Amino acid sequence: MAAAGAALVLLVVAAWPIAALARAIAASDLINLVQADSDVRAAFAWSVWQAAAASAFGVIFGLASAYSWARLQYPGRTLLRGLAVAPIAIPSVVLASGVQALFSEGTPASDLVSIVGFNPIRFQQGTGAVIVAHSLMATASVGWIASVAWASVDARKVDAARTLGAGRLRAARVAVWPAVWPAAAAGAGLAFLQATLSYGVVAILAEDHETPEGLAVRLAITGDSRAYTVAALTCVYSILCGLIIIQFLRRPVDDPQRTRPRQRPRGLDRVAASVSAVPAAVIVGATTALLLRSIDSG
Repeated sequence: MAAAGAALVLLVVAAWPIAALARAIAASDLINLVQADSDVRAAFAWSVWQAAAASAFGVIFGLASAYSWARLQYPGRTLLRGLAVAPIAIPSVVLASGVQALFSEGTPASDLVSIVGFNPIRFQQGTGAVIVAHSLMATASVGWIASVAWASVDARKVDAARTLGAGRLRAARVAVWPAVWPAAAAGAGLAFLQATLSYGVVAILAEDHETPEGLAVRLAITGDSRAYTVAALTCVYSILCGLIIIQFLRRPVDDPQRTRPRQRPRGLDRVAASVSAVPAAVIVGATTALLLRSIDSG
């Protein structure tokens, strides 16, 4: 009954409107729009490349975070995990405003970026700021999904590989990576899709760019008939991405008798723990900067 109810709700709120949109627009209209309209091509091209960059950073920090959360035990681990996955629940407008406040002139983050050799304005407004915000969202997505898969890895497979003479990295590649990479790919795919269709973050942080969703909204507000075609094109893109992402989603089997307990960080583990703390530090900094700015403006 529950499955039937869910299917009915999905049919009413998703499939029905999409089908109605598909009946109203021919496939040739979509192709002609992409070929002839430079705004559509620019929106998709910019969205894809900034989403790819954000997803790449998300994979780097997300995998380090997943390992740290699933395999290590140290003070503050749960707090860091909660902070790192906060972008999943934080409204995109709040996240964008926090990033903007974090790198505003005179803040410690702005000074640090200047010391490294970058222009802080690039992280306060523009494509760089959008990538920072979307990277936080991607890190949360990859870290959350991959950590569950990492925690469910059968420790006996790792022990068997080590017994046969494999080093720590080779054992991880043989026994751990096959279970973790599909989860990481699914998390990165979800983050990529979310970033390409982002609206709130791009509306606040991007200067002269917009995503396909933002383009559809702008065209609809102005009464442009292309809005329906862009919306249909966005639906097709979302469905295709969703079909690809779902191929990587697997339900991990968590058996306490087969998994290994968490251990204290040592050696390279400390590097992973340090990298996993970066997204949490950015979230704390952005929240603090946003609160201070609100106090000053009040």
